[in-house]
Amino acid sequence: MLCDVRDRVPGQAERDGTGPVFICPSLSGLPMPSGLWLSILPIHDANAYVDEDWVLEGPASERDRLYFGVFALDRLRSPDRLLGRLRAKGISRITNLPTVSFFDATTAANLAALEFRPELELAFLLQARRAGFGVAFCTGQENARGAAERRELDFIMVHDRPGSGLRLIPA
Repeated sequence: MLCDVRDRVPGQAERDGTGPVFICPSLSGLPMPSGLWLSILPIHDANAYVDEDWVLEGPASERDRLYFGVFALDRLRSPDRLLGRLRAKGISRITNLPTVSFFDATTAANLAALEFRPELELAFLLQARRAGFGVAFCTGQENARGAAERRELDFIMVHDRPGSGLRLIPA
């Protein structure tokens, strides 16, 4: 099943289905589906929305389907501050979008040397889980995680190549 990824919370008329919806404010203004891949580029503060003045509203049944994308390796906010700001907004579920796992080869190696690695994104998500958040992990490898880590995740989102959708699989 492909993930339902949007740049904002869907309005009443746009709501359909019962599955999770992945909200990535950092995609605003970017073309879809390639916007997912562009959003990791250092062209903006992907987590700026956590410092804006708004609170997630709506019925709990709708809010509980929403996973908000966060750049898990944010160098502008500590993990505790980022999670606190998300909680203050009424957000209870997150995913690592944008993700450094979109990169491969030399770019991935250079980012890893700077401590921008998918393993550290997962560590952030597991910290969020311990803080009471629901979490979904976006990765390029469906079987990259061990059974113990998978049990901590709600979903795994798998990407293939730029412009392709994200596949949603149960953790």
